[in-house]
Amino acid sequence: MSKIFAVAAVVFAAGAASAGIVSTTLVPVDNSAADAQIPGFSTTYDTYDLVIEVEAGDDWTSTSAEATTTGLFYDDALGGDTAVPAFWPVFPALEFDSYYLNTEGPAGPLGFAGAVISDPSFKSATWFDTPPNGGDGVFAVARYTVDEGADLTIVGAHTTIDGGGTLYTYSVTTVPAPGTLALLGLGGLAIRRRR
Repeated sequence: MSKIFAVAAVVFAAGAASAGIVSTTLVPVDNSAADAQIPGFSTTYDTYDLVIEVEAGDDWTSTSAEATTTGLFYDDALGGDTAVPAFWPVFPALEFDSYYLNTEGPAGPLGFAGAVISDPSFKSATWFDTPPNGGDGVFAVARYTVDEGADLTIVGAHTTIDGGGTLYTYSVTTVPAPGTLALLGLGGLAIRRRR
């Protein structure tokens, strides 16, 4: 994994608090298990989960996510836009494919509201669920694997039962770690000195 960390989302709706969505974040995932199938995978790609935390007493009803990267998404040849865990023991890299989760469970998305769009540098999906679904908890709804060091940005919106039809927008992105930012700054100084 490269030295990258994820910034928590900014969630807002006309200046109001976001009803039942506590946070939306990109969480780095250790993808070194894929090295058994594809040597050097973990030094070639960075993997992140899009994680939503829903507060107690509310029900998640939908989420949309549009993901863009400055590199390319890793799309395993055996994968698709949704996860198939049964194949992961045989094809470890498949677990780190770029996909959207379509799982049952509290606040988990039960279905997609429209086609999943999947391009080399862009992915998009919208999920929905019908309350009541016991929607509090922490839920990973998507996994993205991108070229190591590439920026990843997700923008979208949530709805919850408490918020009614209000769209609570969010934006999350990966940024270089502080050490990397310092190196970039030194590089910039070196460039300025040469001029």
